[in-house]
Amino acid sequence: MQIRKRPFLLLEVLIAIILVTLSLFPLVTPYLWMIRGEKQYRSKVEMEHLSNVIYAGVIEKLYKTEIPWELIQSEESTPFLLEEAAYLASFHFENEKDKGNEETGEGVYLKVLHINIWPSTTTREETTKKKTLYSFSPKVCIARMLAKESGENADAT
Repeated sequence: MQIRKRPFLLLEVLIAIILVTLSLFPLVTPYLWMIRGEKQYRSKVEMEHLSNVIYAGVIEKLYKTEIPWELIQSEESTPFLLEEAAYLASFHFENEKDKGNEETGEGVYLKVLHINIWPSTTTREETTKKKTLYSFSPKVCIARMLAKESGENADAT
């Protein structure tokens, strides 16, 4: 007696492939969510690093008196040049407390340093709307002492 083998139908093969594919989705989905979360966390850490680099650069410029006092008082936004071409950054100071002499201009000032970072691929319209990717606002204490030895007014911050 001869046993006759029946070939698989194309429909049966397609149903098997669909069942295997559907059973893989619950196994793969958590890994995809983990990868997405890792990318978001990595970009957040990168933004925090960039804001710390900008903060250190601004503090260094304040120490070297490379930022004019008028710019600090005006509270207008100033671009900060980054070596990384992927991001643009700006900073500005906001006045919080003043303990200074109005006549001489000397004193101690508590300012909030606002640092904003956004991707360099944004257009000018988006930049003016301030679609900030990351914002960092530490407080900075600035002591302003005018040099009395020379004839010029020099700031020491």
